[in-house]
Order: sequence, then C-alpha cells, then structure tokens
Amino acid sequence: MKKYALLLLLCCGILSFSQEKTQTDRMIEEIQQVKQNQTDMKLVWWIPTEYWEVALQENGSITQQQLEYLKELLNDYTIVAAGDYNLDSESGVINFSVNDSSKKVVFYGLQDQKVTPLKES
Repeated sequence: MKKYALLLLLCCGILSFSQEKTQTDRMIEEIQQVKQNQTDMKLVWWIPTEYWEVALQENGSITQQQLEYLKELLNDYTIVAAGDYNLDSESGVINFSVNDSSKKVVFYGLQDQKVTPLKES
C-alpha cells in the first residue's frame, strides 16, 4: 500500500510541476505553430527580439549589457523559422528528414514587397 501511495504522490507532484509554465513557454505558444501527425511535421516560428529577452533573462545566462547588445543586433531583422519534415518510424526509430521548402515559403514586407530569405550557408 505504501508503494501505491508513494507512486500516486510522485505522479501528482510531476503533474503539478509540469503544469507550471514559464513566461518563455507561454510566449512560445503564441509565436510558434506546429502541425504533426505520424508521418510528417510542419513548423512555423516567428522569433521576435522580445523572445530572446524573455528566454535569456529567465535562464540567467546573460548580463544586461549583453542583452542590450543582442537586442541592438536583432532589432532590424525579422526572424522566422519554417520547416517541413518527414517522420519515418517504421523501423521503430524516428528518422527525421527535411523537405526543401525554400520555394514554398514566400515572405512579404510591410509595403507588400516580396522579401527574399537569406541564402543557405
């Protein structure tokens, strides 16, 4: 009986801990879209400067001076990550392959001008 009580207590603790979302988690829910099924996954993620500020301050890995420098670097850019992936799990191991989506994604600026993404490096 003690084993079951301990297991129940452990499960409840894990569930309550996992329900506490950080500010970064809440922001990701707003700026990231993921569609996934058994065979493929599509992802679009807008990464504004504010995301880096929240995420880096939250984990305490950056000084205020470093953060200001990073914000200054990124303020002139709009960062969007888009992906189209195949998930093959027939062998029991997930094989992750990337579909070329460079010709499928088109970006437009505020004045309706077409914006070309950066070239691959």
